[in-house]
Amino acid sequence: MSTTTTSLIPYLLTDLDVQRFIANGYHVIPASTLSLPAAFHVQILDDINARLDQFGNPGNNLLPAVGNLHRLFEEPRVRGALTSLLGEGYAMHPHRHLHTTVGGFKEQGWHRDTYWGNQKIRHLHPRWVMAMYYPQTVTLEMGPTALAIGSQYFDNPSFVNSSKRDTPSEWHTPPYHFTCSAGDIVLMTYDLWHKGTANRSLVGSRRHMFKFQFHRKFEPRARPDWDFRSAWWTYAPGMQDGKPLEVFLPKLRLLYLDVWRWMCGGAYDVDFSEEAVKIMGRPPDKGTKVLDYVRKLAEGATEADRLETIYVLAFQYETEFAEAEKREFVQRFVKFLTHKDSWVVTSARNMLIAIGDAHVATAILKILEQANDGTFDITQSLALVRCLFILEDIGVYKLTQFGLAELAASATAETLVSEKWTALPDERASHIRQHAAEAVGHLGQCYLPELADAGVSSQGRAFIGKVLWAVREMQDEKVQENAALSLKQLMPLLMGSMTASGRAVQDEDVILDAKALVNDLSKIVDSATNRYLRAHAFEVLATLAVEMGNEAAVKAVRNELLTKSGRHYLMAAKTVERLRNGAGVVSVEEATGARWCPLTTKKSPF
Repeated sequence: MSTTTTSLIPYLLTDLDVQRFIANGYHVIPASTLSLPAAFHVQILDDINARLDQFGNPGNNLLPAVGNLHRLFEEPRVRGALTSLLGEGYAMHPHRHLHTTVGGFKEQGWHRDTYWGNQKIRHLHPRWVMAMYYPQTVTLEMGPTALAIGSQYFDNPSFVNSSKRDTPSEWHTPPYHFTCSAGDIVLMTYDLWHKGTANRSLVGSRRHMFKFQFHRKFEPRARPDWDFRSAWWTYAPGMQDGKPLEVFLPKLRLLYLDVWRWMCGGAYDVDFSEEAVKIMGRPPDKGTKVLDYVRKLAEGATEADRLETIYVLAFQYETEFAEAEKREFVQRFVKFLTHKDSWVVTSARNMLIAIGDAHVATAILKILEQANDGTFDITQSLALVRCLFILEDIGVYKLTQFGLAELAASATAETLVSEKWTALPDERASHIRQHAAEAVGHLGQCYLPELADAGVSSQGRAFIGKVLWAVREMQDEKVQENAALSLKQLMPLLMGSMTASGRAVQDEDVILDAKALVNDLSKIVDSATNRYLRAHAFEVLATLAVEMGNEAAVKAVRNELLTKSGRHYLMAAKTVERLRNGAGVVSVEEATGARWCPLTTKKSPF
């Protein structure tokens, strides 16, 4: 999306808005606050009903199928809210879907959306947001979406697709049935539990929900991307007004504070110990033996108990432990990453992320180095996946402070391209590489020109060369998909490794041939069997075309839009008409929004 500086984006969220989102997991944008008239939503409703009657659900082609739908995401309040939650330069993912229920539709089970078959661990930090748009008024009889408010931090696998009406009592997260006015939008963290409820309206009547997904491209940095005024946490239970429904789970108070501190980035300038006492209303239990806390992590404790224990322990670690005690504590939990009990593993992973200091980063990097030099026990491949996730979630901003960012990026890129995983079963090898391919997009940001001391270094070009190899040569399209998604996050690094004319910058280690790169990306767009890999590769081409003016990329983008856009896709038709009249592609957003995916059909919508 737009990379306009946040100071120029109106309607950014406030500190309190962001803190509510951290606790509740959602934010509502009422249609009444948008500049779009009521007639806009009526037209969207008419267009999609006509489209369904004639062609069926457009699936991932939802955006080009409905002529003016893109205007929704150009709205200042929508852009402001997404920028506030996901940072400047946030991106729309190519997965989109129309969820339609008709009278007689039965209630869904509670669920969280998957990542389209990718092996992925869910973050406690909000990196993905789902946007749900309702073009018509939704009443209780029409089967509104039900949200389990504040449930995004819970993993209970036994609850997946549960037909129970209520959420687990231990969560204390009552269902919120989102009845709304025509044009209302809900932004919810991707991991919030939700479901479609029974549609009890007249048989044949339709209730539509347009689903879009957005993700953070850049890690939180020096200053937050919302209307930031203070690093102090101010949201408290007494501030709930019930409109919309809100929760504040006492056992998750330190978790909320940790997420807030992460989102604030370098602007978090208050005493964490003092703020922890303020948010809890009392000091955390000091002096309690570590083993007493560890026992609480054992199976049998509730998820809320485990999360509370993790963050109280992390607080105790930060405020009470001596350096030697910290190293010993970290090593203890690193060993737990290979434990047979999944709850122990999850707790250990979350504990190491909650601590997230130089001791943790050093211990995790040691394991990556052992994996890359062949001294790591390859049978512990799942532990390696967890290490990649921990390093990614610690993030490039903190790793830069520790002086470990480039080492982390280099080690992760080496894990991505290493041939050592060929000794593992294909699924295990793919699992490792998928996580490495995702992590390089975050960790490689240490090489971006604005973070590097002076331009793109030879190390940065070597790094982007490995990411490009994974996109172009890896014989695993799930890995290629994640690597291409990461490449979109690293476009400043890629473009900084080329001259303005598009010719490659060369050194003795790296040759980035722009013409060959465009050719390879075009082949992926034409022939990959993975539709999301195709979409990511096309967006890279569009960025090279629009932001660099690379002639080969301009030609490839025009060819894709002119030859493959379906005649029934309204937004695509408008763009194609302009291109045929000699106009250029105005923006990356226009190109990706107008592109029609030929792999998306009525029988295979996503």
